Amino acid sequence: MPSKEWRYASNFTLAPSLTSQWELPGGPLPPELMHLLVERGIRNEDTATAFLSPEHYAPAMPSELPYLDKAVEYLKKLVNQGNKRVLVWGDFDVDGQTATTLWVEGLRRLGLMVDYHIPARQIDSHGVQLYRLKPLIEAIKPDLLLICDTGSTANDAVDYANAQGVKVIIIDHHELLPDLPKAYALVNVHHLTREDHPLYTLSGVGVSYLVLKALYDALGRGGEASRFLDLVALGLVADVVPLVRDTRYLLQLGLRAAHQTQRVGLLALCEQLQLLPSTLSSTDIGFRIAPPLNALGRLDDAHKAVELLTTTERATAQILAAQADGFNRQRRNLTRQTLEAAQEQIQADPSVLEWEALVLSSPNWHSGVIGIVASQLAEQYHKPVALLVSSEEGIARGSVRGAPGYAVGEALSKVADLLENYGGHEGAGGLGIQAERLPMLRRRLSQAFTTTKKPAPPPSLLIEGELGLEHLTLDFGYQLQRLAPFGEGNPIPIFCSRDVALVSAAKLGADDRHRRLTIENRAGYRQTVLWWNSGNLPLPEGRFDLAYTLDVTTYKGERQLQVVLEDWVQIEAPNIALHLRPEIIDCRAESAAEVLSRVRADEPDVQIWAEGFPKSKSPGLPLSELLPAEALVLLTAPPTPERLAAVIEQVHPRRVYWVAAPPPLTTLTDYLDLLGKLAEVVITQQKGQASVTQFVERLGQSPTVIRLGLEYLASAGLLFGVQIGTRGKITLTAQPSSDKSNNVYQRLEIAWSESVAYRNYLRRVDPQNLL
Repeated sequence: MPSKEWRYASNFTLAPSLTSQWELPGGPLPPELMHLLVERGIRNEDTATAFLSPEHYAPAMPSELPYLDKAVEYLKKLVNQGNKRVLVWGDFDVDGQTATTLWVEGLRRLGLMVDYHIPARQIDSHGVQLYRLKPLIEAIKPDLLLICDTGSTANDAVDYANAQGVKVIIIDHHELLPDLPKAYALVNVHHLTREDHPLYTLSGVGVSYLVLKALYDALGRGGEASRFLDLVALGLVADVVPLVRDTRYLLQLGLRAAHQTQRVGLLALCEQLQLLPSTLSSTDIGFRIAPPLNALGRLDDAHKAVELLTTTERATAQILAAQADGFNRQRRNLTRQTLEAAQEQIQADPSVLEWEALVLSSPNWHSGVIGIVASQLAEQYHKPVALLVSSEEGIARGSVRGAPGYAVGEALSKVADLLENYGGHEGAGGLGIQAERLPMLRRRLSQAFTTTKKPAPPPSLLIEGELGLEHLTLDFGYQLQRLAPFGEGNPIPIFCSRDVALVSAAKLGADDRHRRLTIENRAGYRQTVLWWNSGNLPLPEGRFDLAYTLDVTTYKGERQLQVVLEDWVQIEAPNIALHLRPEIIDCRAESAAEVLSRVRADEPDVQIWAEGFPKSKSPGLPLSELLPAEALVLLTAPPTPERLAAVIEQVHPRRVYWVAAPPPLTTLTDYLDLLGKLAEVVITQQKGQASVTQFVERLGQSPTVIRLGLEYLASAGLLFGVQIGTRGKITLTAQPSSDKSNNVYQRLEIAWSESVAYRNYLRRVDPQNLL
């Protein structure tokens, strides 16, 4: 570390006496955030006001989009004629899903009969496949083919529809080729002559909303169009378009609509993901909501996403939301497996890295995740990556992802003669090719990238402000959110804090992929920091500068400031002789109630550890919920030395109040009785799925006692069988176990006795010597 060069925002400033006079919506901003606005080019009061509040922004007229009026005129004609049928053709990503949903719902509300189709990602690439379109037109006989978020290069499909007497309207935002399809109206932001036009960065659903809104206005129903703004928010964020000018404006309106949404499917998805609709942010959409919707398109059927977003039935929405979440979990597993397989190919033949483009293929990969893996490899190797899946028909289909300095769309156009089909833009693309041509693709694509490569700056991190840990408050987080929504074109700012040290670190997640750190500055201020995907990375040592982002999140109904590590750089080597031990306050002669009353009054920053209680009646928290704190109350005696060490490491306190009271369960008979009841609950209410940690924290026993207790009950044929995985996952079934081992109970008695003996030892030992 650091993994990137740190760059700092320029020294351009406006006189504080000037910016302090600005009258901003919501009141003045902290000086650090005023400086941030100025750094991002917002240098007068009017611009700042328009940036912060959509009510003060003047959007462009939708009619400035070429051919929008022509499309609206024909759509209005269909609505007025009545009894007309429209076939909507969409795309399988979230932008395409939401654009399709917008048109299906929007046109049906106007009385039109609407059918829709989205290609299957596993079989078809982006675009309009003629062999799919022909039977649809023959069966549906639509009056209009409306293509959204794709279609700008669908010349053959449009020619076929025209030949069948079906008018075609295309509403898209992808790049245009010189030879345009002969559609009745092609509404595309690339018709605009200026890239700085306010409408230029809109995604597919953004363009679709402008056309639909203009149609509703033309029919005198303009007030109804706002019901679709929540869809606009989902698509704009998921498509990672620059959030500037009218795109930012529409997203601001869309987030407001999402906060009050009545869309049953979106509410069900929020419920499934444990998100509050009233506080949805662009970060929530990008990292929580979009992935499950995308997973439907990647692994199953994007039509289900449209069904989820259009249904008015709560039960249907809950089922579809659960399916989307399940496919997203499966997608994560497939992504990990595919990445490992790709790395194995590279290790087996390192020469593939000598080419300008890394090209790999396999018949066993899932087409729904190769784009994600290609992005990960491109970031790792700093070069373009093409991953392809070959089929039995001899066609390989794949995804291409770029790296800084490389333009994917331009490179693909230079090898078009090799390809069956292709499409893309600067950063990403897709293609189909005869499998026998793959070796030629590696050579030709590398040549294309070599000839089109442009100089790219080294990876860097822009630091836009320096903050002391004492300034990292929830209120500052709320103030920062006034600059949201963040994303492409308005990135979430990265701040830094100087001269801090690591106090403690704990791993998070089922597979220990993440970490929660506690850092401290020279003045003694502490801060909890999350560090994603750091499980295998070295921890900061000595004193260091920390770069991070800030967000406000909801945990158990409480709003809290979340600090996420981006990078760190060491400024002082560690003092290996320094070892801080916590102060021990022996409270074993007092009752637990007396200790808790006194400590809660004296210690503003305290964690209370207690296990073996029902959650609703527990006087403290289990290990998994403990946070770093100044003080720790060791309320219940831990069953093993390892548990004690884990609690101390998790909290890293300066003071430990040593109570070490016995847990509620004191006999093996009571333990087995409660264990059996909890197991029945797992079978009947949790589909037999639980974890060792859940039982450990509820019963206050060691993992060994939990495992042996379950094995004993299973071997005795008491209602369930048990399987315990290597990572602590427990599967219980109603089928009795076939394992009738006779010595399980003996081993359980020994383990129980060891825990009892250790707890008794903790009641009499000098804790100063123990720690």
